[in-house]
Amino acid sequence: MKIFTYFFLVLLIFQLFSCSKSDELKSSSYWGKRAQEKKREINLLSESVPCQDISTFKVVYKHNYFLIHPSLQAQFDRLLVEYDNYFNKMLEAAAREGIIYDFLYPIPPIKVVCRDDKATMLFVQDLTIQEVNEELPKFKKNIMDFYKDVNCTDPSEWGSMILIVNCNYEGFAIHKTIRNKEFHELLLNYNELNNRKNQLENIKCDGMSSNKQATISCNEGKPVVTISN
Repeated sequence: MKIFTYFFLVLLIFQLFSCSKSDELKSSSYWGKRAQEKKREINLLSESVPCQDISTFKVVYKHNYFLIHPSLQAQFDRLLVEYDNYFNKMLEAAAREGIIYDFLYPIPPIKVVCRDDKATMLFVQDLTIQEVNEELPKFKKNIMDFYKDVNCTDPSEWGSMILIVNCNYEGFAIHKTIRNKEFHELLLNYNELNNRKNQLENIKCDGMSSNKQATISCNEGKPVVTISN
């Protein structure tokens, strides 16, 4: 019995080692295709739930944005783990091949809606000029109200983002620890809305760049962004 157990453990270790070595031989293209297949599987699972109340769906970020319904949470969780595994293996294989992926933080969906009985994420590039013009004032109000209850007492607690709006520079203060990610995503979509407006109306802000220097000061409890010339 001890001999059988010994050989079983040796065989198991050998198989695990072989699988590990086999994974190392697979290319980033191979793992990328596996990740894409799993991504499609997740999206199909989301589409299998009829969309009657969009508030029951939630957006989850795992290298990409996905819509998840709680009735299938366990299946979603399993698929997301598999997708994450394939995605990371793709990055590891790419590093071995000397390929460096420079991922920008993806722009979140601007809203989720029920469309053709399916939960659908809408991104800024999906919007018409009429929809863009409807969304811009809503986003601006949300931005202006976002930190209205947060006092500014120490400028070092704040960062900034400079955007080009109507061919003018606008600076926005971002608290470094309070709802930072949420506000950053809000600003990214606001920026994309303005870019989409310029694209659809063929507006060009020649010679302007958002790579400007800014300083933060506190004035009557509110952060003030001063943009350097």
